[in-house]
Amino acid sequence: MAGQRDLKKHLIGIQTTGKLANAMKTVATAKFSRLSAVNADIQEYSIRCGEILKDFGNEALFGDISGGDGVLYIMFTGNKGLCGGYNSELCTYFEELEKEEKHKLIVCGKKGMELCRAKGINATAFDMPDMPSRADAGRLYELIAAEHPKYGTVKLVYRTFKNIMTQIPTVSQLLPADSESDAEDVLFFPSREEAESSIALTCLKARLYGVMIEVQTGVQAATLMTMRNAADNAAEEAIKTETALNRIRQNELTTDVLESATGTLYS
Repeated sequence: MAGQRDLKKHLIGIQTTGKLANAMKTVATAKFSRLSAVNADIQEYSIRCGEILKDFGNEALFGDISGGDGVLYIMFTGNKGLCGGYNSELCTYFEELEKEEKHKLIVCGKKGMELCRAKGINATAFDMPDMPSRADAGRLYELIAAEHPKYGTVKLVYRTFKNIMTQIPTVSQLLPADSESDAEDVLFFPSREEAESSIALTCLKARLYGVMIEVQTGVQAATLMTMRNAADNAAEEAIKTETALNRIRQNELTTDVLESATGTLYS
């Protein structure tokens, strides 16, 4: 049975852990609040942009270059740990995908890159901040455009954000965006090619930006829930430890009183 000194040290450790968890929960709550507001604004637009891409096809973005015969995977993870199984489960999900023999992986997120190195997965890193901007989506597009001649298909691997408790691993094809449009009677100015290219590029970057925001919203939600659970567990453990410590103190006090009374009785 632990003594009073050991229990005091244990209590101090638990209280310190609880304070850290509460501080990180507060930070995650603030970030989640900001990101969820942006996510609510951008998601409908991002999804519609993905649908508009199908009206133009690959040629609007890359001209006559159809791309290679492999698959370029873009995996979106968080930059840090302490968010439960958010990152590790997504990496496991990617490992279990049926992948083409010729493929390449680009990882957006520092923690995902660390996990890939640990698992021996060959990947290229892309720096994605906790609060992505449209400029970050533009940088990612440039990377995709550079790889497109070798890999004709581009797939996004990420966790869709359902709510603060649920983020589901998924794979979504970004390119080729096969044309579904037959709008031959539409007047384009200055030309159909220039108009389609501009619109398709805007929509593709908006789709990438939407995914980035959705992912980071999920990361902060997972961090918030993990830190909330850690803080609650620390509080419960602190109560148990304090109870055990009080019992020891009470027992020692009772023993001292009995010894004192016994000594007085027989003196």
